[in-house]
Amino acid sequence: MTTNHLTPEQIAGGGPTLGGRGWGFGMSVMASGRYGWDGGYGTSWFNDPNQDLVAIALTQTSDFLFNGGAAELAELA
Repeated sequence: MTTNHLTPEQIAGGGPTLGGRGWGFGMSVMASGRYGWDGGYGTSWFNDPNQDLVAIALTQTSDFLFNGGAAELAELA
């Protein structure tokens, strides 16, 4: 589930949906081992086993995703 199954070319062509991340089974996967997903209406979650960290934001407002809140959440960890 948490192993990237995309080629570098597919990741590069993923646009804002993937944001440079790979794709496992139903979620985005990063080379660092972090995995999770940003929902379309302000929900975001990720798990980073290397940092022993789980982050969940359930805002239910699209502003969280489209105005940078999800990106800020990812950077805090």
